[in-house]
Amino acid sequence: MALCTIFLFIYMDLHCVIYPTCTKYSIINYDSLLYLLPEYIKMLLEHAVGHSFRSRVKRVKYIYIIGGTLIILVIISLVIFLPPYFEKKQKQRDRSLGCLQYRQMLKESEKSYALNPNGKKWVRESMAAEGLRKDFGCTDINNG
Repeated sequence: MALCTIFLFIYMDLHCVIYPTCTKYSIINYDSLLYLLPEYIKMLLEHAVGHSFRSRVKRVKYIYIIGGTLIILVIISLVIFLPPYFEKKQKQRDRSLGCLQYRQMLKESEKSYALNPNGKKWVRESMAAEGLRKDFGCTDINNG
């Protein structure tokens, strides 16, 4: 309290400052400031700097705690909400016209393979089906 008063007195260019102490009110002016012991001023400065540092450390600690908690909450919400969202989008793609064409082309290539495994028709049809699958983002029927 006294240190804050001294700082107010010095930096705000006040003529005198009244501040409460344990037993009475003290008055600081330029004359009384000269008579303060250097050890007392040093102790006041160390107390003020230490108090300022501790409060700054507390503030930084709280910022880290709040920031870490927010990051963890965002990660948890992403883990919970993203997989169902991606599954829903994949089902929408699988119901599209392009994926329907992919499944039909794949069935045609399987029929052609059953008729002639050494022929090239089923190879062309399976390559076309694979191209449709990649273009429209369809679920691979053969692998999954």
